[in-house]
Amino acid sequence: MTPDTKTFVTPWHQLGAHYDMHVVDASGQPDTCTRYIARQREHGEPGGGYRPALYVPSVDRLIVVIDRSFRDAGHARAYIANRVRMITQTRRQQQMPTTEDDVCA
Repeated sequence: MTPDTKTFVTPWHQLGAHYDMHVVDASGQPDTCTRYIARQREHGEPGGGYRPALYVPSVDRLIVVIDRSFRDAGHARAYIANRVRMITQTRRQQQMPTTEDDVCA
């Protein structure tokens, strides 16, 4: 990250929208260089806890989940990794073509 990194803050339930805007490109492919990070809740105070965040180096953007905080940095990274997994899984299911058997009559 650079001092000029643009930071976006979001509640967890809007993370999918930020993921689509900042991580996924126009062709629908996610940036594979995206990193899951734990950002200190209070800068310079590791005892203050960590917030889960995504860093997208290709566009130099940081997306911080503001309404979740963890004592351990590993837990914050695991949380954001799980949320991204759920987002991508939901997107794949939405893109799958439906068959006639799936349609309710």
